[in-house]
Amino acid sequence: MDFSTLSSDTVKHLNVEGQTVEEIKSSLSKSLKVPSECIEIVNKGRGIIYEDTSSVQDLPRPVEVMIGKDERIVPLQFLTTDLDMIEKDPCDKAPRVKMSCGHAIKPDLLFGHMKNSLMRDVKDEISCYTDGCLKQWSIAEIIQKADMTKDEALFYKYKRSLNFIFRNDNTTSFCPNCSQFCQRQGTGKIVRCIFCTAKEKKVFDFCWDCKSTWRAGHTCGREALEKMQKILNEATRKTLEYSQIANVPSKRLCPNCKTLIEHAEKCKQMQCPSCKISFCFSCLKVCVNDILQCTGFNQKCHVSPIQKVSI
Repeated sequence: MDFSTLSSDTVKHLNVEGQTVEEIKSSLSKSLKVPSECIEIVNKGRGIIYEDTSSVQDLPRPVEVMIGKDERIVPLQFLTTDLDMIEKDPCDKAPRVKMSCGHAIKPDLLFGHMKNSLMRDVKDEISCYTDGCLKQWSIAEIIQKADMTKDEALFYKYKRSLNFIFRNDNTTSFCPNCSQFCQRQGTGKIVRCIFCTAKEKKVFDFCWDCKSTWRAGHTCGREALEKMQKILNEATRKTLEYSQIANVPSKRLCPNCKTLIEHAEKCKQMQCPSCKISFCFSCLKVCVNDILQCTGFNQKCHVSPIQKVSI
């Protein structure tokens, strides 16, 4: 397998026998002498971090590797004893940085908040987590204060640019088959997924409105609803990382506008990319003033069953 890190133009070769991203990361860890949890397999051009269960066959060549850190150091000039804006634990003695808005946060939580904003919520800005503040931080400030590696800085700067394009471009939608972003031509309802088309070696088109497979004479109706129900029924189950809630469907409908959303990682709080409301991905309760109404972001709540589409 040929691979290169994002901050290097050198392509290296590694003999791997694994069939999943997780197995590749294990081989890379031994070769690069870096903990496997500090390695991500990515596609920078598409802003993707591949899940550990992804197949090796789905990866472009050379494989793009992003090296991170298992410990983030606080630059002395930004060190503060103020309470962390997320955990707010007065007994916590871990080093914290002071952001430009005046509020404090631990560098690992800053990195996680930035990652969630860009990867999960598809935002193009990262804002202070403190109630009533919401000041936006520059990506340059976050790179410095979260002690990010060169690889991480390259990937997340580019991801932020992609998010800006997607959020300000009404010609872009996600593919219901592979979940990648696709662009439609003109104002018509038909959208071609170039990724599925290339992978399956046959044209894959879908409807802009209902996201069902496009066929001649297509109208949005029962077929589309059946397609959506099939997606929900067959969605894999996962454990939400921060809250450790197990057996949660990985795909949900927004409880407000019914947009199909796939959970990427970390927190159970999700913002709908269409109507912008936030809700709990586990119990599906809608947030009030962007605050979870069940339990904290790192606490358990009940798992709502697979949603039913009215057919």
